[in-house]
Amino acid sequence: MEQRMMRPNAAPTRGRRAARRRPLTRLVLALFAALMLATLPAASPHGVLPIVSAHNLNQRMVYLFFDPATKALLDARIPTLTPPEPLLQVGDEIGM
Repeated sequence: MEQRMMRPNAAPTRGRRAARRRPLTRLVLALFAALMLATLPAASPHGVLPIVSAHNLNQRMVYLFFDPATKALLDARIPTLTPPEPLLQVGDEIGM
């Protein structure tokens, strides 16, 4: 009977099948963990998933024109503006 020499503290090998199953097991565990994390918001006290909404996602209009009164206001304010002061002030009425 032939004995194999093993390195000290080396785990015995189980063969090719066990080596192939290990990544599959990790994948299944990762998918299970992802599923559990995805369902955590449903465990909130209200039992309702948060809803996200947005508008103007495919907006094609990328231009905007101010009315003459707003243009005159901005044109008069630009020469006297100092850098930390914003161009639009509180209480300004802007027409489009």
